[in-house]
Amino acid sequence: MHRSLYIPLVAAVLACQPLSASAQIRNSVFASYEDFTTFIDEKIKKRHFGALFQSFGGNNLSLTDIQKITTQAQKGFPVDFEEVSVMRRQELENGFVQEARAYWVGDFYAYVYVLLHQRGDELVVVNFTMNAQPGPVMALF
Repeated sequence: MHRSLYIPLVAAVLACQPLSASAQIRNSVFASYEDFTTFIDEKIKKRHFGALFQSFGGNNLSLTDIQKITTQAQKGFPVDFEEVSVMRRQELENGFVQEARAYWVGDFYAYVYVLLHQRGDELVVVNFTMNAQPGPVMALF
């Protein structure tokens, strides 16, 4: 399947984006875990990757870059996802949590890794990775 070619590009672009403290506060902060899950599930299920990338540190990307990555990712995932599940969740120390999430419809799957940090009244997305294969996501645990 060709989708495995697109998602590493998306993950590589996201991984290369520096997440300064001000970018995290502005783009990667949620009032609660419920707000975070509602946001991420809605964006991934509907394949609104541009909004997702911008919210999780892609503010250094140009509009053209966002559109290109979104188009490539949507080609790799040709239909909206219907299901979502947390595959693994690990509580770390000092308010940190890591999760592996799966999104799917039929035989199409997307795997997401997030590193979250609960800081008082806000939940910060410290790291976000998306892949068409589970191995790279599960290897982060």
